[in-house]
Amino acid sequence: MYLFGFQMWCPGCHRYGFPTLTKLVDHYRGNDEIAFIAVQTAFEDFAVNNAESAIELIDRLLAGG
Repeated sequence: MYLFGFQMWCPGCHRYGFPTLTKLVDHYRGNDEIAFIAVQTAFEDFAVNNAESAIELIDRLLAGG
């Protein structure tokens, strides 16, 4: 299992974390022994770290952008 914690406003998450996560998901695609879990933390910046922004991000990442 791979657990990835992130925040929407985090530049490092967008610059390094999400691209790495995307590469790992692509690499292990089809391997039922690997599970990926991404958890958006919301202990601050509630206006940006919300369910809607997480859904938009997932859609964008799945579209390859």
